[in-house]
Amino acid sequence: MVLGERELATSVIWKVLSQTETALLTNAVHIKISRASTWKTPQSPGESRPDISFVRKNVFAWSSLAETMRVIRNELETQSSLGLAIIEMQLKLALYLFLGVTLSNAFEERVKRGFSGGGGGGGYGGGGGGGGFGGGGGGYGGGGGGGGGGGGGYLIVGAGGGGGGHGGSGASAANQAAAQASAAAAGISGASKAAASAAAKKAAAAASAAAQTAQAAAAQEQAGAAQITQAAQGAQAAAFAESSLAAQAANAVNSAENTYNSAASIVNALGQALSEAKAAAQQALQALQAAQGVQSSQSSMAWQAQQAANSLSQQQAQALSSLQSAQQAAAQAQAAAAKALSKAGGHGGGGGGGGGGGGGYGGYGR
Repeated sequence: MVLGERELATSVIWKVLSQTETALLTNAVHIKISRASTWKTPQSPGESRPDISFVRKNVFAWSSLAETMRVIRNELETQSSLGLAIIEMQLKLALYLFLGVTLSNAFEERVKRGFSGGGGGGGYGGGGGGGGFGGGGGGYGGGGGGGGGGGGGYLIVGAGGGGGGHGGSGASAANQAAAQASAAAAGISGASKAAASAAAKKAAAAASAAAQTAQAAAAQEQAGAAQITQAAQGAQAAAFAESSLAAQAANAVNSAENTYNSAASIVNALGQALSEAKAAAQQALQALQAAQGVQSSQSSMAWQAQQAANSLSQQQAQALSSLQSAQQAAAQAQAAAAKALSKAGGHGGGGGGGGGGGGGYGGYGR
C-alpha cells in the first residue's frame, strides 16, 4: 500500500468488514440457539453438563475480530506507509481468524452428528479425550502459542511460552484475535489442521513481508537520522559562529559602555563648570546692579550740584551787575564831588573839608 491508495483501501476493507460482521454474527447466533435448544440440566450425578466453551470462543472471537477491525480502520486513517503495511498484515490475520471460526463451526456440526473424534483441549496446547466414532485426538500445537509483545506489530507463530502483555495498538488487538482463533480451532480434524497450517504459513509470509518493509523503513529512518546528524553538525557549527559573534557583540557592548561612562564623566564635569559659571554670572550681575545703583545715585548728585552751580552762576551775574552799577554810581558821585571842590576852592576853606569827604567815597570805590 502507498499513501495515495489509503481512501480506496479503506473503502474496500470497510465493505469486507461489514460482510464479515454479518456472517460472524449470524453464525454465532445460530450456534447459540441450536445449543440452547439441546442443553438440559444433568439428571444424574454421572451425567456431564454440555460443553459451552465453543460458543464462548465464537462470541469472544467475534468481539475480538470486531475490535481488530475497528482498530485497523482507525489506523488506516492515521498511519504512514510502514503503518499501512503492518495494517495489511493485521487485516490478513483477521481474515484468517474469520476462516478459523468458519471451519470451527463446520467442525462443531460434524461433532453433533458423531463423525469426528475427540474434542481438543483448551488454550494453546494439550489434546483431549475421544468421543463419537473417532479415537482420541491430539491437541493442536504442542504447548507453543502465538504471543504478541506489549503493543508489538508482528505475530510470532510457534513461539514457546506465554505471550507478552496486551498493548493498545491494532497489532496487539490482531494478535489477541489470532490467538483466540487458534484456541477456538485447537481440536479440529485433519482438514482443519491443514487449513490452520496454511493460515499460519500465510501469516508467517505476511509477517516476513512486514519485516522486510520494516527493514526498509529502518534503512530509510537511518538515512533520515544521518541527514538529521548532518543538520545537527551544521547547526552546531552555526551555534559556534553565533557564539563568536555574540562574544564580538559583548566586546562592542563593553566598548560602548566605556564610551558612555567617559561621556557621562565629561557631562558631569561640564555640569559642575556650568554651575560655577552660573554662580559667577550671578555675582557679576549683582555687582552690575550695585554699580548701576551707584551710578544712578551719582547722576542724581551731579544733577543737584549742577543745579546749585547754575543757581550760583545766576547769583554771581546779579552780584557783578550790582557791582557794576555801584561802580558807575561811585564814579558819578566822585565826578560830582570834584566839580563841587573846584567851585568851592575860590570861596574859602570850607570847601576843603568837603573834598576830604570825597576822598572817603573814593575808598569805597576800591
